Amino acid sequence: YNLENSSSSGIDGLRIGLLVDFDLPGGNEQLTYDPSLNLTYQYNSSGEVVGFIGLKGVNSFSSVSNPSGSKAGLSMAEKYALISSDGIQVDQANSGDYLLVAGSHALNIAAGRVEEVAYAIIVAPTISDLLLTAQEARNKFDILTSITASGTAGLPVGIELRQNYPNPFNPTTTISFRLTKTEQVSLDIYNLLGQKVTTLFEGRLPTGFHSFDWDASSESGQRAASGIYFYRLSWSNGVESRKMVLIK
Repeated sequence: YNLENSSSSGIDGLRIGLLVDFDLPGGNEQLTYDPSLNLTYQYNSSGEVVGFIGLKGVNSFSSVSNPSGSKAGLSMAEKYALISSDGIQVDQANSGDYLLVAGSHALNIAAGRVEEVAYAIIVAPTISDLLLTAQEARNKFDILTSITASGTAGLPVGIELRQNYPNPFNPTTTISFRLTKTEQVSLDIYNLLGQKVTTLFEGRLPTGFHSFDWDASSESGQRAASGIYFYRLSWSNGVESRKMVLIK
């Protein structure tokens, strides 16, 4: 959602909220919050999993018990209180019939400005599939917003090494980064002992977004073992690295 204030005065303290009721087959649902992805997902013994990921501007999640036979609904005051309660209030210990409420932080929109709130709803057959899809959704959103970020020429603001996706992965994963100018770069893979496994790229690249795939093989062509690896991007005046997990 792009919220534009076209008036001559500002808008202060605006809240955006969404209430969802994922009725999974069989009932007896459980909710879990993953802070690394800002993701709340709901599952039960049916094997189906559905999740809500806050991509931008969503900073609160609340679970609301929705027991059968007493569904009186929520008043406007109760709804506003739920979306205004910053933080995570998700009941991860119990199971039952739950509603999920997501809310934005307080939006202060100056005259003529736009505030963006973004989220995605994800469905998957397993929790691991859901987490991988959520990571991919976040990566794709980051890529799109970096390309369309405000700026006179639409250029990325800073050099950034993104989280690989999927992660964990098997057998391949994609590593992406963006450059603000033409750079001599090196993209290398290291194991947990700090030993270099392979170099994915070494050379000059122009301004913009770049991505490379790693097929979990070393420079000699041998398959890498399961475990934790690090990928490192080096350029003229900096180095950045991230962790990834290879599973088999």
